[in-house]
Amino acid sequence: MSEEEKKMFLLKQADMYLSGMSYRQIAKVVGQSYVTVRDNLTVKIRYIAPNKYMEVMEKIEENKEYGIELLKKSAEQGYEE
Repeated sequence: MSEEEKKMFLLKQADMYLSGMSYRQIAKVVGQSYVTVRDNLTVKIRYIAPNKYMEVMEKIEENKEYGIELLKKSAEQGYEE
């Protein structure tokens, strides 16, 4: 795979993530492990497309916050029952 093809491959993964797909869903589509996809999105893309990297990192942060809120709600519901 040429350097340009690698770059396009990583950008495609970033676009899939930004469209709402999970690491595991992307991994299944591209034939890689979710750990590799996560590494591609949080490390490698930083050097080839800094603007896309920032978008991905913002989305990751949003997803973390959403996950924390879900856990809090779940814990509160568990205590109320």
